[in-house]
Amino acid sequence: MAIHWQTGFSANVEAYLEIEGARFRVERVGDGSLGMRDSCRAAVGSMATLIIKVDDWEKSFQISLPEGLTSDSQQFVPFF
Repeated sequence: MAIHWQTGFSANVEAYLEIEGARFRVERVGDGSLGMRDSCRAAVGSMATLIIKVDDWEKSFQISLPEGLTSDSQQFVPFF
């Protein structure tokens, strides 16, 4: 649910990466890269689903992880 302020509102935004049925929290999404909040692993060239939720709206994107993922949750991971 959004938080309403005098000058507008603040949206509730969440992002997840779904890999082989497991869902991991994403901290940041940029132009062609993302930063993970949760630690996870994925092989080089893995396919994943990026899920972005804003309030009650949700959109899923099929992405490729050409460099895979390591357990380091602070890395920026390229995708396309």
